[in-house]
Amino acid sequence: MQDTVFVAKNVKAAPVKKPPRLMSLDLARGLIMTVMAWDHCRDIVSTEWLNSNESWGGIMPSFDNDAAMFLQRFITHFCAPGFFWSMGVGMALFSCSRLERAGWNGSQVFYHYLVRGLILLAIDRVVNPAFFLGPLVGYEARGGTASDHFWLTVFLGDFQVCTALGLTMILCGSLLPLIHTWSKIPLNSLTEHRGDWWNAGRGQLLALLIASAGFIIANFFIVGSQGPYGAVGAVGPFPNQAAHATGFAEVVQRVLLFPGPTDWGAWILYPLLPWSSITFLGIAMGFEFKSNPEVAQTNTAPLAFLGLICFIIVRAVGGAWGNYRGWPRGDGVHFHPTQVVYVSPWIEWFNICKYPPDLAYALLTVSVNLLILRGFFWIQQLKGSKWVDLWLEPLLTFGRAPLFFYVVHFWVFCMISVTMNAFGLKGLTGGYSILVWLAVVVGMLFVTRPFAKFKAQQPIGSLWHLF
Repeated sequence: MQDTVFVAKNVKAAPVKKPPRLMSLDLARGLIMTVMAWDHCRDIVSTEWLNSNESWGGIMPSFDNDAAMFLQRFITHFCAPGFFWSMGVGMALFSCSRLERAGWNGSQVFYHYLVRGLILLAIDRVVNPAFFLGPLVGYEARGGTASDHFWLTVFLGDFQVCTALGLTMILCGSLLPLIHTWSKIPLNSLTEHRGDWWNAGRGQLLALLIASAGFIIANFFIVGSQGPYGAVGAVGPFPNQAAHATGFAEVVQRVLLFPGPTDWGAWILYPLLPWSSITFLGIAMGFEFKSNPEVAQTNTAPLAFLGLICFIIVRAVGGAWGNYRGWPRGDGVHFHPTQVVYVSPWIEWFNICKYPPDLAYALLTVSVNLLILRGFFWIQQLKGSKWVDLWLEPLLTFGRAPLFFYVVHFWVFCMISVTMNAFGLKGLTGGYSILVWLAVVVGMLFVTRPFAKFKAQQPIGSLWHLF
């Protein structure tokens, strides 16, 4: 039977040879998927819940001053920024391939990303019910019941990472043709050599300016709204995190800037403005990966260390600027209704705001992702060794079919949760959760491997490559 190939409308499939993949980028994605699976295992099948989240408003989690509990959450902070940054790199590489080698025009590039962005929005609606069916073990453990949600919420649900990635893909795709055109114009018109970071084109500068503007604008509005509308535990009017967005204008503000609930039951977790800024950073770096991959990957180490230095400076002396929560904002003391919880200084220092990402969060997480990429660039030089290949193959498999892994693993955890509920088991603790996570990751390898091979065989314009 002939395989079905889905090709974006009005985009002619050109006989273009597929460009070589960046192995280090695939390995980094694979590691992200593996760690992310642990986070979702805790969300869905574990009873070890945080009593709050790392958000711009409300009570920051204390982790009961337990270093192990804190680190379990902390290591997962690097996953979402890795998604957004690597997507930017991939978009830059793909646009260069299509515009320079396949003869596409700017409209075709935008249409390509419009279609894929809309598919990501639809995929998030498929993933959302995994959080509500069962009913969710973890949700019940926190005192909720299935009757708290209606079916519209099940499918609209939380605007999770795929929704933000889809909207970001559409936004960035609309500007990529311009960025690509400007990337051909060196910042220093007297210099012909453009093989290093210092001679980037104007397109990279434009992407960096957009990324910077996103964080500056978000910082201005978020910090300005924390005081009058209650940053820590207070309940106030919109845009307070506990207040429901009721009109179109308020919903737009939720989608762009302020995480929180809406009146129809959806909860916006990943606002577009700050998260798309990380993707624009990836786009800026992606053009350098295209022009000289080895130099670009080598330069990720000094860039990462520079970012970590900036993180320390912002965290230490930035105050409210760049720090929505944590140590600079006095979040070391949590006033609960029945007790006062004091947080260890080092936990308070690294307890950064993710919803939405502040500058400190972005600097730390993107820098660590760059270091991971540099580490994999070094490790891939050892490929050919039996033991190295044994450990790299699973990460390569997950990294080459990340969206497929993302969708399927959610439903695997959901079915585990449903089964546990059927036998009256209200979640797992400690080592049992780790065993479930490991079992699911191993099982996903056998499911993802054949799909990754199938995907690699499809034409370059096939929608299967989105997965």
